Amino acid sequence: MNLRAATAALALGLATLHATPAQAANILPNPGFESGLSGWTCTAGAQAVASPVHGGAAALRATPQGGDLARCGRQVSVRPSSSYTLSAWVQGGYVFLGATGTGGADPQTWGSPGAAWTQLRTTFTTGPSATDDVGVTRYEVSRDGGSPVAVTGTSHRATGLSADTTYRFKVRACDAAGNCSAYSPEASGTTAAAGNGGDGGLPEPVLVGYLHASFANGSGYVKMGEVPEECAMRDDLTLLHVQDYNSGPIMGLDGQYHTMGGHDFHVAMTDMLLAGFPIMGDAANVFPPLRQDQVAIGLPASVNAGNGYTTVTEVQKAFGCLATGTGCGTYRPRGVYPGLRGLMAWSINWDRHNGYEFSRNHRAYLDGLT
Repeated sequence: MNLRAATAALALGLATLHATPAQAANILPNPGFESGLSGWTCTAGAQAVASPVHGGAAALRATPQGGDLARCGRQVSVRPSSSYTLSAWVQGGYVFLGATGTGGADPQTWGSPGAAWTQLRTTFTTGPSATDDVGVTRYEVSRDGGSPVAVTGTSHRATGLSADTTYRFKVRACDAAGNCSAYSPEASGTTAAAGNGGDGGLPEPVLVGYLHASFANGSGYVKMGEVPEECAMRDDLTLLHVQDYNSGPIMGLDGQYHTMGGHDFHVAMTDMLLAGFPIMGDAANVFPPLRQDQVAIGLPASVNAGNGYTTVTEVQKAFGCLATGTGCGTYRPRGVYPGLRGLMAWSINWDRHNGYEFSRNHRAYLDGLT
């Protein structure tokens, strides 16, 4: 079973979650965060603090930013067909408390207590399928009643789908001993028709090649100060690949300048699109974040293609940091973006000239992420 807590600051700009100190019947390890975040899995916007606290010596402070919802969670072993109470002392603009993988109705509750400490409390009963004290270790997804596919996380990307086709999915939770819950009710979805301008004809993640026949395209230039606060076309964008090359240093959301040619530059530039950014530094004029599936990273296919060429290793380090949250350098993105759409090469011509280094290496890498 997975406990989860998420906060979203509204009035105060931060929110604090504090679990009660350990008691005789408390099965939650490190509930008061006196051992820091040990045992907890948290997003980048969370930290253990000594003040403010409700009791004990520490608390969890979590500040959401952009796509980072400031969520912390941990896995706890429970008994089947047993009742539990989950509670926490909280303060802040918005606090969510809940659990998943209980084998029954997953509980959730939330509050908006402001500066006053308030106790959130919810009860639940675990399902009957497990026969031991082992917690959920995986989920299994079945498509169209077929053999299940094991999933270690809480999301699953189906591959090998046909265009304009309806598929049915159901999921169940299993523990390390092989005990599985009953399947959930089926959910269905239909893929887009091929060639209709949607996602039906594009793999996920996608590798795009730019074919140039002439540079006289009359595209011109747009200053960032001219970007409107709300882009009228943002919801209609299928794929936006930003030119991460032929550029001077650019300031990221961390207030630092980043230079092209290394993984940090691509992480910082992509993070701005996915988390949103103040236009020309104006906090009152913010470019809202794009969806992850709308964004791809654009970069030269070879050293001859333009300034800002990035080695295969550095490109994949950047993509891994953004899509999985691992292998990051000095710049830490505001969230993890598993739906980041892919890479764009300038250009097919230069990639061919360079022995297809870009397409061969990155296509294999992206395929390995699905």
